[in-house]
Amino acid sequence: MTREHTERPVVAVIDSGIAAETRADGWLAAVERHGGADAESNIDPVDYLGDGSDRLELSAGHGTFVAGIVAQVCPTADLVMYRAVPADGVGTELDVARAMVRAAEDGAHILNLSLGHQSERDEPSLPLAAAVARIRQIEAERKEEIVVVAAAGNFGDDRPTWPAALHDVVAVGSVDTDLRTSAWSSRGAWVDVATVGRGVLSTYVRGQSYDEGGSVVDEFGDNAFARWTGTSFAAPQVAGAVAQEMVRAGVGARSALRTVLAGAVRVGREGTPVLTVLPGM
Repeated sequence: MTREHTERPVVAVIDSGIAAETRADGWLAAVERHGGADAESNIDPVDYLGDGSDRLELSAGHGTFVAGIVAQVCPTADLVMYRAVPADGVGTELDVARAMVRAAEDGAHILNLSLGHQSERDEPSLPLAAAVARIRQIEAERKEEIVVVAAAGNFGDDRPTWPAALHDVVAVGSVDTDLRTSAWSSRGAWVDVATVGRGVLSTYVRGQSYDEGGSVVDEFGDNAFARWTGTSFAAPQVAGAVAQEMVRAGVGARSALRTVLAGAVRVGREGTPVLTVLPGM
């Protein structure tokens, strides 16, 4: 791994894509945006209804928010966005798996997946498992370490979530600010580490959010920040911490991960290692 790579580790954010507009405050300005054909675009279609309104879908801006978290933790990371799920947050295993492999082929050192699902019989996802296996082949071919980080899920139980529970994927759960496991966070022996996932502050998109009755709840401007809760926002803190350790120590992603996890403290009955990265609320 060259010094250039360790100074600017490549972090792939596999999510809903990035907001089309470049923020005037400079946040995420360096992220490349690709329009065009759906299969190649990494733009988050925030106006998913196509009606020109500012009405935000429940998961709109998810990728932009996640990218902002990585940028906060590792400002020199080279963020590359892949749109694998639509604005409503419901994607397919195949689309996610393809994006994972493409990210590794494109040179990513760290993949962040703030997404996941449970299966009917707790059986692992075959497409996602195949993608991880292919990433390991690419890692050997590139002779560069690759780390895959994924959100443990917000199911509040100990059933596995995929891809987080796959072998060789770093599963990230959530704790509250008192460092106790968040009630809604997935948990269990398969969760590798946790960090604060409640009330995380990050970059957001322009638009309005509504309640079920159709009334405006929040309005966000051109350079908006927002707070969001979930393991989706714990995972990129760990991805960012690994990237930052690569920069600090001049090492590969796996070596950086080992150092990051060694700094975690076991808390609570589950004994899940906990990192303190961003404050949350």
